Amino acid sequence: MKFLLQLCIIVSLKSTVTLSQEKQAFCSMDVFSMEWVDDPQISPDGKKVVYIRRGMNIMTDRRQSRLWIINTDGSDHSKLSSTDVNESNPRWSPDGTKLVFTSRTDEGSEIFMYWLKTAKIAKLTNLEASPKSLSWSPDGSQIAFSMFEEGSELELVKPHKRPKDAKWAPIPRVTSRLKHEADGTGYLKPGFSHLYIIKADGGTPKKITNGNFHHRSTPAWENNNSLVFSSNRNENWEHEFRNSELYRVNVNSGKIETITNRNGPDNNPVASKNGDIAYLGFDDKVQTYQLTNLHMLKKGESVSQKIPLNLDISVSSPMWSDDGEGMYFKYDHHGNTKIGYTSAKGQFKKIADNLGGTTMARPYGGGAFSVSNNGTIAFTHTTPEHPAKLAIIEPNGSQHFVTSLNDDVLPNIDLAKVEEIWYKSSVDGRQIQGWIAKPPGFESSNKYPLLVEIMADQFRIMEIDFLLKFNC
Repeated sequence: MKFLLQLCIIVSLKSTVTLSQEKQAFCSMDVFSMEWVDDPQISPDGKKVVYIRRGMNIMTDRRQSRLWIINTDGSDHSKLSSTDVNESNPRWSPDGTKLVFTSRTDEGSEIFMYWLKTAKIAKLTNLEASPKSLSWSPDGSQIAFSMFEEGSELELVKPHKRPKDAKWAPIPRVTSRLKHEADGTGYLKPGFSHLYIIKADGGTPKKITNGNFHHRSTPAWENNNSLVFSSNRNENWEHEFRNSELYRVNVNSGKIETITNRNGPDNNPVASKNGDIAYLGFDDKVQTYQLTNLHMLKKGESVSQKIPLNLDISVSSPMWSDDGEGMYFKYDHHGNTKIGYTSAKGQFKKIADNLGGTTMARPYGGGAFSVSNNGTIAFTHTTPEHPAKLAIIEPNGSQHFVTSLNDDVLPNIDLAKVEEIWYKSSVDGRQIQGWIAKPPGFESSNKYPLLVEIMADQFRIMEIDFLLKFNC
């Protein structure tokens, strides 16, 4: 149960709810006052965190993202740059002296570098499209990234030239692609994403993948000359869309070799300092929901092994410990996103609860974390009472918050009271988990309108018995 679910139900009705004089119910315009932490990246020495400070701009009615930096003890909290544009993808260099990130410019998104010692910032690229999935080489001399390369689409006939100032209908859109639209995006331009590398001191990016395949995932540097990435480079990739594999590419020669080979997804590769590769995947049984497991491919070996976690729960976002002896990861249990740790032999332990609070438009968990060389963890912490705060877990296990972005807003708002409920399925008797959010000033003797949201894997069904109205 995450913060936004409250925003759907904390509203009140004048005829049924009486609020205290001190607080007001959450109003639709209060969305512009909320801020939350996203993508916290802790420095290798565990002393600083750079994160995306997200919010809504009331003048443009758009989301905004700015990079901020803070010490893990909560001191020296400041904006990273002096520009007032969207920034994202912060990633520390291996030695912790530099930070690479993407920032919006008049020409589009570009890659920028921040030097910690001098606090200077410089633009490294002049790209034709927006860079994504930034990744440092182990020696800090190169940066890999993914970028879309626009292609062409089938033309049935060449369009006629329009007379000046003529108001003709738009040119017909033709597509021969199986997937040409996406939920939340709309029409997808023809073309493919490829991997590139650029020197850390700037220069011309070098394209290192080829072919009519997508290469969108964040690549893992196996060593300074080799990248491991996930892609679906199978001949029938458009129809067998789940069947991705891991590949290795030599950044000097561009030679690509296949690492995994099974019917199912293999993705999210991460490399340890000694060259072992951890990744996620499963054998596809063509079912609606299937468990995503953690796998490991040891350096120099050709056959991977599944980590025996025995959780019966899907895992995500693997991240190696500095010593290469184990991996951190995310998992969901009873509606709560957690951080876990496992050794290569499957010795599991829970590290933290309540990770999330970054998906404000829908009642999903979201959330992110990162781990320093000494084991200090930075993560986004949430409860039904607040969106993501920046939390720190010290190597000794102690935990504390270092941001309070909404302390000027939430104390003045009367939020819903959220309660966990369990009930039996009328079909098979299974226990089903849910939450009920009671509006401010709730009195059990009164009747209230009801909004029900049914979550089924990644699909959402909304049933509205009565339309709730904001009390604004």
